[in-house]
Amino acid sequence: MSYAYWENTIEKVVSFMTDYCKEHKEKILVHCVNYRTAGALLMSAAIAPDYSIYFHETAEERAPSLEKFKEANAPAMLVSPSMETGIDLPGDLCHTQFILKVPYLSLGDKQVKERLAIDRDWYISSTINRLVQASGRIVRSETDYGKTYILDQCFADLVRYYREFFPSWFIEAIAVERRSV
Repeated sequence: MSYAYWENTIEKVVSFMTDYCKEHKEKILVHCVNYRTAGALLMSAAIAPDYSIYFHETAEERAPSLEKFKEANAPAMLVSPSMETGIDLPGDLCHTQFILKVPYLSLGDKQVKERLAIDRDWYISSTINRLVQASGRIVRSETDYGKTYILDQCFADLVRYYREFFPSWFIEAIAVERRSV
């Protein structure tokens, strides 16, 4: 979901998620990467009319939103730009998550841009580490299970060109579902 094609892509993501939520009544974690994407998703009121939806607009609201989501009955959805690390959703707390955008580090950050110019591998491995961390929020043990949908088409290129940066278990777990998103 590149910045240049954001508006067209977010419409497709909303459409996919709307269809998904009509068919599945469960607890879903949605990783948005930024508040702009989270806001666009939330503005689409029809996306999940049967769901209790939890969201936070500030870092201070993050923990209370997470706790409310944990306590909620399905169907419930937690929409957040900042739940890729530091949270634990074991067992039946959540079995499904969506990653709407590959979490590339911001090139608007001067330090990131300068370091990228020196070491592209650092930039790619940082992105992949963030993606793997986000993917691990719902599967917390060997007996736990869950599905992670990565809706960004950039993910396929990341795997194709930088496969060696991913843990082997992550690559082995990838199952491709061809849908028009």
